[in-house]
Amino acid sequence: MAEKKPQLVDAGSYYKIANDYYEKGDYEKAIENYNMAILLNPLFSEAYFNRALSYYQLKNYDKSIADYTEAAELDPKNPIIFNNKGDAFYRKQDYTSAIKDYDKAIMLNPNYLKAYYNRALSYASLEDYEKAVEDFTKVVQLKPDFSEAYHLRGLAFEYAGDVDGAVSDYEKALELNPELAEAKSHLESAKTKKQTAGSGGGGGKEGGTSEIKVLRKPDMNFTDVAGMEKMKEEIREAVIYPMAKPELARKYGKLGGGGIIMYGPPGCGKCVKGNTPVLLADGKIKDIKDIYESHTSQNKKILNENETIIEQPGIEVLSLNKKTLKMEKKDVDFIYRQRYKGKIYEVTTHSGRKISVTPEHPFISISNGAKKTKASELSVGAYVAVPRELKTTPVLEPKVLLKDFRKFENNGQEMLQYCASPNHLHTRSINPIYNLDENTSRYFGLMLSEGSSIYGTMFFSNSNQDLIAQVAQTTEDTFGLSPRIKPDTSEGVYRVEIGSVTLMRFLEEVHGFKLQGSRNTRVPKTVLGAPLKVASSFLSAVFECEACVRGDIPEIEFSTASKQFANELSYLLLRFGIVARIKPKRIKDNDHTYWRIYISTNENLRQFEEKIGFMSKRKISKLKFWTDKGISGHTNTDIIPNIHSLLKETRLASGLNKTEFYGSKNGYRYELQKTMSRNFLKRILGESVSNELKQLRTLAESEVLWDKIVEINVTEVDEYVYDLTIADNHTFVAGFGGLIVHNTYIVKAAAGECDSAFINAKLSDLLDMYVGNTEKNIHKVFETARKNAPCILFFDEIDAIGGRRDAQEGAQYMKMAVNQMLYEMDGVEANNQNVLIIAATNAPWDIDPALRRSGRFGKTLFVPEPDFGSREAIIKIHAKKRPMSKRIPYKRLALATSGYASADLKAIVEEAAAIPWREAFKSGKERNVKTSDFIKAIKKKRSSLPPWYEQANKQIGKQEEITVVDGKEHKKVTDSKMGPGEKEAFRDLLKVIEKRTKWYNKGWLMFLKNVALIVPIPI
Repeated sequence: MAEKKPQLVDAGSYYKIANDYYEKGDYEKAIENYNMAILLNPLFSEAYFNRALSYYQLKNYDKSIADYTEAAELDPKNPIIFNNKGDAFYRKQDYTSAIKDYDKAIMLNPNYLKAYYNRALSYASLEDYEKAVEDFTKVVQLKPDFSEAYHLRGLAFEYAGDVDGAVSDYEKALELNPELAEAKSHLESAKTKKQTAGSGGGGGKEGGTSEIKVLRKPDMNFTDVAGMEKMKEEIREAVIYPMAKPELARKYGKLGGGGIIMYGPPGCGKCVKGNTPVLLADGKIKDIKDIYESHTSQNKKILNENETIIEQPGIEVLSLNKKTLKMEKKDVDFIYRQRYKGKIYEVTTHSGRKISVTPEHPFISISNGAKKTKASELSVGAYVAVPRELKTTPVLEPKVLLKDFRKFENNGQEMLQYCASPNHLHTRSINPIYNLDENTSRYFGLMLSEGSSIYGTMFFSNSNQDLIAQVAQTTEDTFGLSPRIKPDTSEGVYRVEIGSVTLMRFLEEVHGFKLQGSRNTRVPKTVLGAPLKVASSFLSAVFECEACVRGDIPEIEFSTASKQFANELSYLLLRFGIVARIKPKRIKDNDHTYWRIYISTNENLRQFEEKIGFMSKRKISKLKFWTDKGISGHTNTDIIPNIHSLLKETRLASGLNKTEFYGSKNGYRYELQKTMSRNFLKRILGESVSNELKQLRTLAESEVLWDKIVEINVTEVDEYVYDLTIADNHTFVAGFGGLIVHNTYIVKAAAGECDSAFINAKLSDLLDMYVGNTEKNIHKVFETARKNAPCILFFDEIDAIGGRRDAQEGAQYMKMAVNQMLYEMDGVEANNQNVLIIAATNAPWDIDPALRRSGRFGKTLFVPEPDFGSREAIIKIHAKKRPMSKRIPYKRLALATSGYASADLKAIVEEAAAIPWREAFKSGKERNVKTSDFIKAIKKKRSSLPPWYEQANKQIGKQEEITVVDGKEHKKVTDSKMGPGEKEAFRDLLKVIEKRTKWYNKGWLMFLKNVALIVPIPI
């Protein structure tokens, strides 16, 4: 009998492997190894517990609960297990079960703060606010400085009707944490309730209620909306006239307000996180939050409780001109801050650059030319623009006011002495140097790399005698201090000792230079804004001490323990046209990440050699070895991707075959590939200046490098986000390492007409995973509208929040949302005078019938396909910004597009304009858009409305079904489930459907189209 093979690892080994995977975030792999650990040892309670944690991270709460149950049986006196099991029940919204487990955790540990906190949240979710208050009270007893607990207890007080208690707790929360924005808004709301004897308000909790944005005085009106005159007049009568003159309306009993549903066929916050670095035109790098905070005293305007702008802050940034793809210096028009709750996209590129933005924030991507692409539309493998070179403009720093220094003269030379106190003067004074030069900059680089400080003394240690001499000489010649040079503890290493608190404090306050440990190293602020020669000296010293020239591949490698230092160095290198790669490396032993900067490709290495260089002969020689060889190293870094179609179009326009155009027999390959090196593209273009090659030449000579996205992570946040509005170009350089990012209707027009407030209540503002929060969000948005009357409250996609309750099997929380909408529309306490609620939908048949009754959405407006006059106006508006020939017969085009949607008309104008554009691209001869171009576009484009009419007919109309039995046709007519009264609301749509489905109507539309396209009717 064969011997049984021994196990390679035991249960403990699998457990350790699983823990490693868990730490890396690979929960699937972790579970596989926990499974093996449990298989080998079924009584391994820690393995059950950690596997439960993994399932919890994967949102598989049922399996998580099962494992916590197993762990609890094996370790019944562990309160953490019961608390975590309660968390899993909480995430399933099974709050009763969650409370039972929190009870067990508290029984085992009567001072278990987290369990009290979580149980309080569960009680609040069940609307048992008294018990929630009791638990939050216990939390603040255990941790008196827990500001969030005071805030949440305040919410519980408020929901329980104790407004005084709520105000007191909100104030205490803000006393402990003045930046707790939600507590600020809830305090204001509670105070308003108190003044108005408890009328309204909404609260929140973890995952709490949304903040509602109010847009006052929209910058558009009905003149910005083409056609739709009948619809405009209906809105004027129902909305604008009563709201514009409320006293007159009240006199005649015509109160503004109520509800309107607009339905018909189907036809942006752009921000970054507050810790995002932004490059200023003078070379300084500041977090966008700090930029905002430093300008809050000037031209600040509060749009509403969540949004603030600062106009004309007087700062400049580098901006990409999207037409020329060159970097330009531009003014910042606005700084914008918004309270944001939602998804954040963290985008990481191949070169290690990284930025976190909201889903709507655009990047500059490439697809046969540069274009804007929102973060939510990007995918791994796409390419985005990063700056190739940053031409900053150094400015002379204003002289810093030094408060704690004594100035005096010595032989005509200004001297400084730091005063720790009036009676304690440090004896070592210095010669202050305010304007940075090359020697001082090099000194900073050497000290930051190999220096340290302790108790008022700076040290520089190195085995290179030349560097020791340079540091000592600069200290004496520049600052007038005589340092001491001593042997260090290691053989052959010497140490320069500079004992002067005055020098250390002066360098920190004036230059931003400070020795604060390797993990906190920063580039001095005066170096960031220095001229190129000065910045070059600093980089040369830093790379001399910390970098190596690799012998196996052509690459310079630099390491630092400071993420900020790596970021600032990458920006500095961009000033010299060097695009470095930045890669993190996690060191487990000391629980820290080190950052490595790589400079590769022959072009980057040559730039470094010519403009920066090393200080020692050894490193100079090693770098020269590679630059003399001319080997590029990483050849896939400087490429222009996704231009194969553009290459083909350009070649055809030039009248050349592939071999002639590409200078190669294998030229066909270039139109199949997605990337091409920039140098090869330059070689193809040569010295030609023809119009056919203009777009390719712009790409080849651009000041951007196209960086591939390698990772996109999506997280949920609730915090302030920021944006800059840049003059003309609307782009700026931001993020870790430096990327180029972009900055930041009939309903809105109606608000502009009557000068009312406008609230766009988006689904993301209303729907919430926590029980009761969706209803509270709905209540809050109505309360906000009432406080800002006259106000238009707009719900888009109303069918998603006010859907038919009889169709929501098992979705009790959505039924509650509909009930809340009904209550807010005409409940006992509803007071919606001068508040107009408008809802829009493409599926009106899915809206709960109760919402469409009188007193709620009592008026239903069908927004039909545009009529003849509207089609003419829409085509004219879209044609405005394009080069049009004279005498375009817009009436004829309107006739030819009978039965088309507004979106179809826009597409037709775009296609018509594309025809002469393609011709100009190929021939170089430009012309205006002609009637014939429109005719071609209309022939090519079909109406998008028939499919929607068919869907509408299935829902509210009659359906004919023909079957053939024994060779005979049998017609079966079935009616929709809607009753006659409910159908009456859609009579306008039913008439259109009936009309559109008749054969003669289809024939008539086809006749009109053909006549208008073929016969030049004189209209």
